[in-house]
Amino acid sequence: MDLKKHLAYGLLGFLVLLVVSLTTNYLLWYFGFWNDSDSSVGHTQFIESPIFIGFQIILLGPVTEEYLFRGPILLLIKGGARYFLKIFASVIISTLWGLTHVLNYENPLCGRAIGMVISCTISGVLFSWIVIKTRSLLATIIGHALFDSLVVILWLTQ
Repeated sequence: MDLKKHLAYGLLGFLVLLVVSLTTNYLLWYFGFWNDSDSSVGHTQFIESPIFIGFQIILLGPVTEEYLFRGPILLLIKGGARYFLKIFASVIISTLWGLTHVLNYENPLCGRAIGMVISCTISGVLFSWIVIKTRSLLATIIGHALFDSLVVILWLTQ
């Protein structure tokens, strides 16, 4: 698959992740599950350098997470696994990927953490589909890095 298709799928992944994240967070806010007072992000409190934040969140995070969570799906594809096994693995791996994101919050039961789990799980299924479609992790790394770039820009400009 050529680079243009990887970029297109990466952009698709970014846009869907953005829409799912905004929709999930709006619904949690609308139904009263969003409480800003108990939703501070824990691990970023002792990171001072914007360069380190950018490197960790924009580059290291997407590459590492895509290899850890979508890499096994790629191995199933290349190993000739049946369609059902790919779908089952995608749902399980996406759920695990979503759950790991509560580690970002001091209170894992706050509305933002729950929103993060839901949006990451749904987006993880889409990212798994992109891996199955492209037979590569490049597009999901691009989509993931684009989304995380937006998050860092918004975070640094508040």
